[in-house]
Amino acid sequence: MRGSTAGLADTLAGGSRAYSAVLEAADALFAGAVVAPAVVTYWKSTWTLLDLYALPDEPVKSAALCAAAGLACNFLLTVFQTHLTERLRPDKSRLTYYVLSRLYTCLAGLACVAAWRGVWNLLNECTGSNARTLLSTTAAATLSLVALRALRNICAAPFAVAVDSPMDYFDVPTMFRTIAGYALVIVTFALQAPVRWATARLHGAPRLLLADVYHLVSFFATVNVWRGVWGLLDVYFFPETPKLSNWCSHLISLALLILLNCSNSVLVRGVYIDAEEPAGECVVFPCHYLRLYFHKERTKKRHKRALAAAAAASRRSEESSLPLQIPEEKV
Repeated sequence: MRGSTAGLADTLAGGSRAYSAVLEAADALFAGAVVAPAVVTYWKSTWTLLDLYALPDEPVKSAALCAAAGLACNFLLTVFQTHLTERLRPDKSRLTYYVLSRLYTCLAGLACVAAWRGVWNLLNECTGSNARTLLSTTAAATLSLVALRALRNICAAPFAVAVDSPMDYFDVPTMFRTIAGYALVIVTFALQAPVRWATARLHGAPRLLLADVYHLVSFFATVNVWRGVWGLLDVYFFPETPKLSNWCSHLISLALLILLNCSNSVLVRGVYIDAEEPAGECVVFPCHYLRLYFHKERTKKRHKRALAAAAAASRRSEESSLPLQIPEEKV
């Protein structure tokens, strides 16, 4: 896959500079003259076959069907990539691996084309194809990819050539990963103090911009962790019985949150304005569970001590206000 070639250029940069330049030129020529035409031919033919066979008389339903089927298939292949890598290996059976891995490519290729065709045609059917719509759609998509730091995903052949390596044949590089998510969470929390210090000294637009950027980083960290944990549950928590898995997850997690007195954490409600809080409080995350617990305990102790001191003072006051009693004389 595209992500599996990270750092490969440095690894292959051996020999003389002229030799490396020749290989680089040969790669470019091969990609442009062989790979790219073959890829475009495959996409064009598959797309046209879908036009012919997938509800050709109902363009909207055809597009919706292709989009749903293609995206669902891609999602499943992404979820089960680890299982496929573990079960289909050439060291077990080279023939089985070769046949099934290529069938996988056929299925994944069809799913990719179907998803692209579905979304493409839905946009055409729902928004039209005038210049203004095309420009606005392109601008919105580009800005979204820039915001997600995912603009490189628009590259394809001849600028991307994937080698069918057994080690990463079924790997699907994903944007968010569990380890990266928790690492980003740690970094985000570590930056809270300096960011809080900076926002307390900024005013107006710079303060709002810094708060938004910091919250955007925390958003990426949140999505990373959510996706990572979500995927781990799908893969390891009773994956063969999804109903049992989800019911157990639902009941156990809710009961635990209720026992911990933080069940409202499952709610998403209200509207919060960026940088509304004073000074640097606008970048402080509302994660005060233990701090609030110990604060309440200290408050209770102080309150008890205050009540005890007040009671003691009241007793002393009563004792001091009593008249001196003279002992009765004996008759």
